[in-house]
Amino acid sequence: MNTESKENTLALREWMSLTNLINQVPNKIRRGLVLQDVQFTCIDAADEFIAIGTNVGIVFWCNRITLKVTQFKPERGELGICCLKLVPSVDYMLAVGDKAGIISIFKIPKDLPKDLPEEFLKRFDNKTEIFTVRGIHKTQITALEWSLNGEKLFSGDSEGVVGFTQMDFYMNLTKSCQISDERYRIVQLSFHNAQLLTVASLYRCVILDKKQNWAVMQIGTKDRKTLAELGAVFNMRTNTSSSPPLIYTPRYGQRIWISDTRY
Repeated sequence: MNTESKENTLALREWMSLTNLINQVPNKIRRGLVLQDVQFTCIDAADEFIAIGTNVGIVFWCNRITLKVTQFKPERGELGICCLKLVPSVDYMLAVGDKAGIISIFKIPKDLPKDLPEEFLKRFDNKTEIFTVRGIHKTQITALEWSLNGEKLFSGDSEGVVGFTQMDFYMNLTKSCQISDERYRIVQLSFHNAQLLTVASLYRCVILDKKQNWAVMQIGTKDRKTLAELGAVFNMRTNTSSSPPLIYTPRYGQRIWISDTRY
């Protein structure tokens, strides 16, 4: 087998070592008089950045190009981070969920092209903005999902509550509400631009339709016999305007169901 054909068969490849980034993350952090071990709890990535959540309530923001690491700390920094989600839009939008059900949203500006007029560059504010969402969730955040434009954030917790947060960039405000209660821990959320949200809990998978006031449609005709961590995700590549979105959801026995969204 020649080299070219062998490369085409590879599913995963580490293009560069991340040792320089990892070495910038401390092994321990001081809390008062106590040194606490730093453990990675969650991770997400975009083309140029990697976001790493930790048990000490700090997010490490790693630049894959410059190999620079920045620390972000939510409002309740003493709580461990258990879930995060990153989406690149006009800015980088990073949602961070903790064990108490509080969500911190970091709006991280992208670097501007250097060939822009100097007057414009002087007016550019490159400060990171932080928004805090509380009141919807009372327990640990277990799933987060952004819309592609970074204006809608969906969240799920360990008790099955699903929340929706609308970003208002002009007023620098967030509006949040509860849209569903599945009663069991949320495993995964997936949003489609057709205003559909898949919600996978330990008990079942459902679709929420924003156009119909978050009406619920169950995927499959029967509930699971036992609780299981089985998710569900939209297949973005095969979706077209003339056909309904497709959903992939696993089942027992290493099976995967493909479902559409027709009622």
